[in-house]
Amino acid sequence: MARENPGWGYLRIVGELLKLRVPIGKSSVRRILREKGLYPTPDRSSRPGFQPWQTFIQAYVNTLVACDFFCKTI
Repeated sequence: MARENPGWGYLRIVGELLKLRVPIGKSSVRRILREKGLYPTPDRSSRPGFQPWQTFIQAYVNTLVACDFFCKTI
């Protein structure tokens, strides 16, 4: 999960695992990530696959504009 979603922190990963009915604590997730060489999100931001905010906005600009337009016209 951490490699596929570099912006996710420990709490987000714990939350997603809970949705899958995998009970695990934040400290356990932190320990496992550190053992695998994955550190908190600021350190992972330089890893391959990281998507900067500007790239995210560019990828979803049409959707964002459509949502804004929809909200303004109602």
